[in-house]
Amino acid sequence: MAELPDEYLGKTPNGFKRMKDSLGSDPVGNIDIKWKGRLVQIPVHRISIKDLRYNLFNTRIKPHLLQNIAENSFDEDHFEKNVDKDALSTQKMINGFLRKNHDRKDALNYFKNPKNDVVLQEALIATPDGRVLNGNQRLCVFRELYHSNMSKYDKLQQAYVAFLPDNGTPGDERELEASFQETKLAAVPFDWIQSGLWAIEEMKKGKTPQQIGKTLGLSEQDVRFEVQRIQLAKEFLAYVGKADYWQELREMSLKQAFKTLAQQMNKEKDRGKRERMKQIAFKFMTEPKESSKEVGKTVHVLIGELAKNIDAFIVSEDETTEGETGDNPTDDLLAPRKKKNESKTEKEKIDLEKIKPSDLTRKISDTEDIRKKKHAAKNQKTFGLRQIKSSLTSFDNIIDNWETIDKKGLKSEVNKAVKKLLEIQKLLNK
Repeated sequence: MAELPDEYLGKTPNGFKRMKDSLGSDPVGNIDIKWKGRLVQIPVHRISIKDLRYNLFNTRIKPHLLQNIAENSFDEDHFEKNVDKDALSTQKMINGFLRKNHDRKDALNYFKNPKNDVVLQEALIATPDGRVLNGNQRLCVFRELYHSNMSKYDKLQQAYVAFLPDNGTPGDERELEASFQETKLAAVPFDWIQSGLWAIEEMKKGKTPQQIGKTLGLSEQDVRFEVQRIQLAKEFLAYVGKADYWQELREMSLKQAFKTLAQQMNKEKDRGKRERMKQIAFKFMTEPKESSKEVGKTVHVLIGELAKNIDAFIVSEDETTEGETGDNPTDDLLAPRKKKNESKTEKEKIDLEKIKPSDLTRKISDTEDIRKKKHAAKNQKTFGLRQIKSSLTSFDNIIDNWETIDKKGLKSEVNKAVKKLLEIQKLLNK
């Protein structure tokens, strides 16, 4: 797709205000939104997609901003202090980030269909000077499609835009943007990275998981899980030496892997095993495609298999203490007593520094296959005894209810049963 011409990337704040004031037309409608803690009705106008500006600090591109800072060794507040959010170069940069988002596919495919219209009820939300707070991704899609074929996508030349009554603080703007995730007014909800990073940012400001959940339409428990998952992702990026490379992480398609890892770690009470599970999983997650290809299983399935067999592995130079369930190490006297079957479990020592991720997943997959075979063999071993006991219980019920049961055809079935019992008896006597 060709790069957008400069004329598509918005007017300056003052230029936009002059343009808007000169419209001299009544709004085409109104919508209700929550702004600064109160419900307000704001007017909707039809505005050229060329005149609006992207919001540098919208949650859609936060992962890109963090990775840009990491790649260039900028200060954390680089974009707040050193970048003009309304400059043409900044708008070009944001457009490039938005076009890389995988979560734009739904909106792109939807508006590619000529039958699908832009509706007033899903208006973009903008500041009085034309900066879009909600709908940046859709604006990017409108521009891309209209520029590619003006006649075919003529209806995307203008967008429905609802203008706020006044400007707000950055906090007000973030709250507004997040609130649309709950109402589903936005075309595509935040993805797991955007949502998780936003939740962490809000918690740093003092908001509780309950308050965050109310904004996002999630339960407090769901918010805590989202934060746990994104914290694991942060640890993983540090593990691979790419802290804050969030866009690169997106492209690794590990969303379900982090979800499964968090779920399995939550099930495991032993702190040492949780840490071991994380270390081993991180290793084969570094090469997700190769690891999956080696055994024909997805990474999140492999994490599940790892969790079932965590007792079978030990990490070389592992400093974690087996049996710890709290945050502080325990000495031998205070450590929980090991289960009998745990002490007999053979552990395979894994050198995570030397082993290839694909070789590691082969070990995990093979161990799971062995576990399944052992489990099946154990079930088969007890199958006969269980079936005979069940039959004896049925025979007892027949005798106890002899006077009331229907005996028609019973004799022939009993003869068959006796014949089978004699066959089993012969096999036992061999």
